[in-house]
Amino acid sequence: MTLADLHRYMNGLTGQVDGVYGAVWRDPQKGQLGAAASNVATVVKAYYLSLQTSVCLRPELIEGLTCGRSFGPRGRAKRMHESNPPAPKKNSPRPRFVSDEIVQALFEPGVLTTARDVMIVTWLHDGGLRVGGLCGLRFCDLHLTRHHACGQRADPHVHIVGRNDNPNRARAKAYASARTSREGYTLDGVIRAVSDDMVSTLYTYLLDEFHPIQALVDHEQVIVHLGGRTPGAALGTGAVRKILARSRRRAELSVRLTPHALRHNEVHPK
Repeated sequence: MTLADLHRYMNGLTGQVDGVYGAVWRDPQKGQLGAAASNVATVVKAYYLSLQTSVCLRPELIEGLTCGRSFGPRGRAKRMHESNPPAPKKNSPRPRFVSDEIVQALFEPGVLTTARDVMIVTWLHDGGLRVGGLCGLRFCDLHLTRHHACGQRADPHVHIVGRNDNPNRARAKAYASARTSREGYTLDGVIRAVSDDMVSTLYTYLLDEFHPIQALVDHEQVIVHLGGRTPGAALGTGAVRKILARSRRRAELSVRLTPHALRHNEVHPK
């Protein structure tokens, strides 16, 4: 038995190879293995490693099964994970694509019921922002005039900063360090350009909905709750997902709509 034999065996289970080593020999009623193939590969690896003390196996087989990389702790169990050579290769994860027709349906009358919701969808789509970065925006991060005093970009832009002290616990996935100028505006971080629609929807939200409850706001976050039990409180990422879910139902869309999907529709300004 060699490592190549184990690869052919796993390819037969998953139907990745045609011919005698492919799906032909497998019972058609059983079908091909999907996600369970990784579990089978784990059992196969453990089985042959357990035989090395009682059966004379080829040294290259044992070396091939144990030479994989070790990964750090993952999940709640915090156990170490090792790669498994016989396991089928997994495709790199790709974000779910949302077509332009679906995005346009969200802007139909009666779907997004507030100027804040229109602003949220516009910023997620046009700016390519993650939901944590959007909910974590503070007013000092918004540099929406040309040739802002920060001097780090000529056109209107925002600074995405990963903070741990936001009242809504939102945190941007930003690896660049940031600092604050003497005048109080943000410097460095991840700098992203903003479109004209982003600026327009932001000011509409601020004038029509943020200003009337401004006295209730005791933080620096841009996006807030407009009503309910906590008007003026910073809006969290979970609330944004609920807004999209309600909008999807109003638009009678059958697709799964997430904040992360909206940022993968087109090339955003950098």
